[in-house]
Amino acid sequence: MSIFEILNTLGETFIAKREMCLYLLTLPVIGLCERYGLKEKAIMLIKKAKGLSTGKLLTGYLFIREVSSAVSVKDSVKFRMKK
Repeated sequence: MSIFEILNTLGETFIAKREMCLYLLTLPVIGLCERYGLKEKAIMLIKKAKGLSTGKLLTGYLFIREVSSAVSVKDSVKFRMKK
């Protein structure tokens, strides 16, 4: 197969089955993160969090959850208004 045929096949597959392509795209990203020290950074983060109290941990978690929820709702409202 030529490079053009390969790219054409990838493009058609991406249009037909986006979930599968997104899954396949995440594998190299995870590999690159592992190669450049993801495990070491995770260990360092866990060591820093040993002195963290339960209250602070839950407060941080709930804050991140609320912010991501607000962004998600805002984006979906904009999307619905365009239709």
